[in-house]
Amino acid sequence: MNKMSNIIKILSLLLVLVPCFSELNSMQIVPFVYTWVVEDENTFQYHITNTSDSLLAFELGLWIRLQDKNGKDILMSIKELKELRNRFRNNGRICLYDKNGKIIFVDVQEVKKLQNNQKGDVKIRLQRKNGGDLFLSVSEWKSLTSDPKGGWVCLHGDGEEKVFIHAKELMKIKDDSRAAEKYKLFANFEWLCNCIDIYPKQIIIPPKTQRSIKLRFHGKIPDREIAMRVSFSQFGISTAKKAQRTQKNASVNVKYEIWSSLYITPKNAKPKVRVVSVNEQSIVLHNDGNTRQEIRQSDLVCEGKSIKELISKEDLDTVIMSGNDRVYMRKKAESRSSSNDKTSKR
Repeated sequence: MNKMSNIIKILSLLLVLVPCFSELNSMQIVPFVYTWVVEDENTFQYHITNTSDSLLAFELGLWIRLQDKNGKDILMSIKELKELRNRFRNNGRICLYDKNGKIIFVDVQEVKKLQNNQKGDVKIRLQRKNGGDLFLSVSEWKSLTSDPKGGWVCLHGDGEEKVFIHAKELMKIKDDSRAAEKYKLFANFEWLCNCIDIYPKQIIIPPKTQRSIKLRFHGKIPDREIAMRVSFSQFGISTAKKAQRTQKNASVNVKYEIWSSLYITPKNAKPKVRVVSVNEQSIVLHNDGNTRQEIRQSDLVCEGKSIKELISKEDLDTVIMSGNDRVYMRKKAESRSSSNDKTSKR
């Protein structure tokens, strides 16, 4: 009896999921990947077509996108950027660590004075959490904030001014295994919070119709390409018929998302990829250019061969973001590991 009821539940779930997946395939987004040269056009539109017989409804979101060395995405929404920005600026004081690892608080105005002082004849006052002051010279402050082992993150203030916060403190704010990477992203793109408008933010598309979404950019022109994702998150719409059906039967609420790629790119931007290191197992590449490099389009040569001949076919459709390193496994390493697996099985 229990087996039969479980089978019925599974079949009921499938009956709900199959129409959902068919709706997913019936939604067309044009353009799906777009390079936006904001210097030439400060607005552009997505055209979304619903080819199904059902009503579709989506909420749109903007996400900043970075990649780690293995090509995994690090994403942060514009909404989250704004929340963090407001949190840091609430009290006008920033929590830091001194050289001994003790928590200290620094006044934003003190940091501004120091950053603007070229002679180095003033000292910055850092107030400890439990009282007492710590005074640092300009050179000591610069040494403290530039220590690569210290995990310091630069937060951009208004204009060209900068303030700093320790990655450890940032990681306490949000419980995230990749917090340090995310807050580095925040430090680089905090200025972007109010530069992009998307409207409408929610859209309902009747069957067999098309709707448009407009994006507008009104910030400073970036000198490097900014990679972004645009999320289309489905949400349900209640109708009278659905309400009646819900009262009689148990319902399953299914939600799916579609992610498109958007690149805000400077005019005449070009990639410039070089080899950082090579060994028997892998090749590390770095992109010094100001736009992404598609590996399939690269003419880079390594050890007398095209880079496309040295890496796996699965990696040919990847990209290296501007300013990023990327690690690629070599074909030889892959073939050797597969042969070792066969030998061990024997």
